Amino acid sequence: MQYRLNYWNRDFFNALARRDGGALWHQVAVFVPLAVMSVGLSVVSVWARMTTQRKWRQWLTTNILGDWLAGEHYRRLEAASGEYKNAEYRISYDARSATDSPVDLTLGLVNAVLTASLFTSVLWSVGGSLTIAVGRIAFIVPGYLVICAVLYALLFTGLMLVIGRNLPAVIQMQSQGEAEFLERDSRVRQPCGE
Repeated sequence: MQYRLNYWNRDFFNALARRDGGALWHQVAVFVPLAVMSVGLSVVSVWARMTTQRKWRQWLTTNILGDWLAGEHYRRLEAASGEYKNAEYRISYDARSATDSPVDLTLGLVNAVLTASLFTSVLWSVGGSLTIAVGRIAFIVPGYLVICAVLYALLFTGLMLVIGRNLPAVIQMQSQGEAEFLERDSRVRQPCGE
């Protein structure tokens, strides 16, 4: 849809620049079904993503709680120290993280591969080739815009990996802090003597 909308955009503005009323109205008529299909696909995508996440989270939470409550496993962790404390407060958060992130990652990866494939083919055809003359020798670099885009993506991906290398540890500390806060909050609300 994005590919077709991009071409519609080109055709619409070309008709506008030529002041071609017939072509302009044709592009307006073409836009309506494109817009309806684009919105429809977006709605279906969001619905499918959220349904998949919800059903997977429901299944995972049911299984985790079943294991947690079976044989009174929760009582064994009362004496444990470290990140295993307050496990009951982490079940919901961890189940959501374990299901939402992989679904988002998978859909993002599929979208990125499709977009990159389409973008690469369009960029290759639009960019042509670059001729570099060094003395009497001329080098022809076909698809130089694609090569530049790949180098750009690699550079910034590498920078992102270097800058964000400590993020998992920070997220773990945040989750543990939130769990400890909730546990202390529940103690404050308990009546005295319990």
